[in-house]
Amino acid sequence: MSGLKHIVWNTVVAGKWNPAILTPKGIAEQIFNKTDDVPFEVLVPLDTMGPPKVRIEGLLVSANFDRFVIDCEKSDWELLEKSKEYCRKAIDALPKTPVSAAGFNIRYQLEEPAEEFLELLKPSLDDSCYVPQYLAQAMPVSPGLFDLDFFETPPIPPLET
Repeated sequence: MSGLKHIVWNTVVAGKWNPAILTPKGIAEQIFNKTDDVPFEVLVPLDTMGPPKVRIEGLLVSANFDRFVIDCEKSDWELLEKSKEYCRKAIDALPKTPVSAAGFNIRYQLEEPAEEFLELLKPSLDDSCYVPQYLAQAMPVSPGLFDLDFFETPPIPPLET
């Protein structure tokens, strides 16, 4: 069996968030109860569009119009639990925010997948097409849904010049 590598674990709350309220300072004060004298890092994307991320207590927090996300800097059960608690605090701090879903993601990557597993992800179209292959299985659990997803994204071939 191939080894598993942890990749980004996070908690996500989908809804209609107001980024004007959830600025980096707003996140630090309203969700993490930090005062002005407590420093925190703000990460701003330079080469892509996206919200700034606030780094506090081993977590990376971002908010845009449709989701509030807390990524764990390490794939760690304690940090994941902390991220879930802070998402609850975000919902409590902004009670008028319409929330449509909440959940957490625990992701692993197969370092060297078995050939039998890769067969399940074989392209269903002509190999010359760029189509990420994807398998999903949703299983109801009480309360909620357990969603198991597998995907393989083949490398994009270099452009011919």
